[in-house]
Amino acid sequence: MKKPKQYFITDKEYQKALEQFHNGLDYTKHIDFKETMFEKEIKDITLLEEILEEGEEAYSIPESPLAITSLGRMINLRWIRMVKPTFHNRDIYFNIAKNYMGSRLFQEAGWEYDRVDILNNYRSRGWKHREGESCSYC
Repeated sequence: MKKPKQYFITDKEYQKALEQFHNGLDYTKHIDFKETMFEKEIKDITLLEEILEEGEEAYSIPESPLAITSLGRMINLRWIRMVKPTFHNRDIYFNIAKNYMGSRLFQEAGWEYDRVDILNNYRSRGWKHREGESCSYC
């Protein structure tokens, strides 16, 4: 019987990584990284087709399991779930691993950025979001 693919590091690899980390050494060099389903999914933006609304486009953020849409939604491609943004005076922030700013992502995607329209999208569609206390257009 064929063994199933292993999608995790072994206890031995973990212990060695921990030792290397505490000694200030490269702690990932010895680990035999496995190709995971997750790595395949983050490259496949077609997973969003089911949840995109009519006329909505998606842009996959390079080297990230995230995509942003033309209506201002950020989608986690692994879980196909929306990331809740915070609207501030200066920009729209998506607080995950890195701080992603809406204006920069829209510029990368080649779309026009209007934070008031994006806020209206969230309000009219009932999408979860946060509004900063100092947000003047909220």
